[in-house]
Amino acid sequence: MSDALAGAVPGPSPEDTVAAQVRRRREALGLSNGALAARAGISRAMLSKIEHRRTSCSLSTLARLADALAVPVSALLEEAPERHAGGLVFYVLEGALVYGHGDARHTLRAGDALALDGEGEYGPYELLEAPVRFRSVLSREA
Repeated sequence: MSDALAGAVPGPSPEDTVAAQVRRRREALGLSNGALAARAGISRAMLSKIEHRRTSCSLSTLARLADALAVPVSALLEEAPERHAGGLVFYVLEGALVYGHGDARHTLRAGDALALDGEGEYGPYELLEAPVRFRSVLSREA
């Protein structure tokens, strides 16, 4: 093992990341385990195992969950955003959703943009029209 890798601090496992993202996004949309499982075409037991890190899901199950949550598969493999200094610009390409930032809620439809400061937690709150596609740009202050 190289010296550069020997001191590296391991990040969360893919299972940890998927579990956290699925749960965070499910709760943000106000979906129960049963509702998300039904949307994704998987059992509640399987969804529970995924959210509690007791199993790795297949790529096809990951794709079903992403579709049910109206996000790209890559969104379920990214670590959850942390609080940071900077900002976020969120532009909706297709669909409609309610996007939350702290206690505020913003209804966004195709063509809408939202600029947020980097303070507080943010993310999808309620799906209004699927599928939802968006672009976001995250900037960090130096």
